[in-house]
Amino acid sequence: MARWLAARGENWLLVEGPMLPRDHPTLGRGLFTSKAVNRGESLVEVSRGLIATPQSLAEELRDALPDDVTDWGRMAVFLTLERRRGGKSEWAPYVQAMPPLEELDSTVFWSDSELALLRGSNLADVTRERRRMMAAEYDALRPVMQSRPDLFDLVPLSESEFQHGYALVCSRAWMIEDLDHISMIPFVDFFNHDGGSISHLSYDKEAGLAYIDADRDYEPGEQVLISYGDAPNATLALDFGFTLAENQHDQRAVWMPLPTADPLKPRKAELLRAAFDLQATTGGDPDGGAWFTLKESKSGAAGRGEGIPRRLQAFQRVVSATSAELDQMEAATKRGKRLASRGSLTADREAEALLALLVRLEDMYDTCREQEARLAELLRGGESPRNGLLGNDALKAESLEFDGDVDAGALGLHRSVAGEGHKNEDGGSSGSRRKADNSVTAKSTRSSEHVLSDDSVGLDGEKVARRRVQMAYDVLRGEARVLRSAVAWLRPRSTGGGFEHLLYSGRGLASMTR
Repeated sequence: MARWLAARGENWLLVEGPMLPRDHPTLGRGLFTSKAVNRGESLVEVSRGLIATPQSLAEELRDALPDDVTDWGRMAVFLTLERRRGGKSEWAPYVQAMPPLEELDSTVFWSDSELALLRGSNLADVTRERRRMMAAEYDALRPVMQSRPDLFDLVPLSESEFQHGYALVCSRAWMIEDLDHISMIPFVDFFNHDGGSISHLSYDKEAGLAYIDADRDYEPGEQVLISYGDAPNATLALDFGFTLAENQHDQRAVWMPLPTADPLKPRKAELLRAAFDLQATTGGDPDGGAWFTLKESKSGAAGRGEGIPRRLQAFQRVVSATSAELDQMEAATKRGKRLASRGSLTADREAEALLALLVRLEDMYDTCREQEARLAELLRGGESPRNGLLGNDALKAESLEFDGDVDAGALGLHRSVAGEGHKNEDGGSSGSRRKADNSVTAKSTRSSEHVLSDDSVGLDGEKVARRRVQMAYDVLRGEARVLRSAVAWLRPRSTGGGFEHLLYSGRGLASMTR
């Protein structure tokens, strides 16, 4: 790799590079310092000429591909063709360093039994939507491969090849707005993720240079980590095939439906449509509901609005409103007021609205906690995680679908999204595979439908099974923590309207004492 970079004008690694890629017995492949590195020192610099984009495809092939083949699909075609060409490819050292399909561990590769581990999380359904998207893009590619085989070296891409290339692109690509395309940057792929790092990919448009600077001092032999952005474990599992034992950025997407039996639903939908992106359901209801993202409240029940997003509170007030209350809300918005802001309902009616939300979130929390406990038992028990996984028919049947009969398009909205990043010392936006200086954003992984066979056996199969159980556990544990904080925030705000008995109509709040 160093010699290849030097041959293409990038001699920084061969001459004085501070890092070398190597395998670590517990950390896997990554970049480790070959000498002491000071904070602020440049770790990697890659010029524009060595950055691959969809424009790297041969012009005739670019023009032949339909619009339904996205930049991600185009880059998958590029990578696959270059990998096929072996040593004849000018990108050979780069593409040959990428992992084979069987080593990719995104949830899109998981079997149905493994996806059932995610009961209580949205991730299984989002994963299935990714598979559908991948299949649709490959279908759009088929006619071109059939009519112009010469553009594909006379051998059409198999679906497995396309999926492999797509997964590689999506787990490694960056969106550099100054280049107007997603980008593959050699050597940068070797950096592993640390959610606490403030090192991110940056791009200098004037110099035509992508670079990463050290966020701290490093001793020789330390692994150098960067941040892929404020990614929750569900995103990491889906996009990159790993999770963190402790992830401060965990969150939970929540689908909030508009009750179909509510006679006031048309009025409420019209009012909400102006402020929310209402989504359809597979049942054909164009105003089925809306998505919201919960994050952990750091201040607990005493927090001022931190536990539940204000937009979700407003949505719930509208959903719970009477006809007279809707009249008042409509009048307030016409006067330029924010829709259904605090004070739109009386104290008792506010408590009632929040109670309905509490009951819904508490049920989600209990489901997460139950599955988290189940996975913890599987991890620490004497039974092989693989045997416990593949031998449990009930578990296979427990793949959770979203409440509210959500349309697939709605699921697409809750693919992992680019975080806003944070400001660095020079005022630029930062974020690595989510958001970096000069708008460098990473696309979420959209991997393949290839899955580990339920028949695979042996030590490797055992390791994969244990790793995926651990990933599912990390996802459920993080989402349960987020939901717990939301429930803790709601509880004191939803009691006092005389509706507390409803808390115990289902599983109740007994779980809060666990």
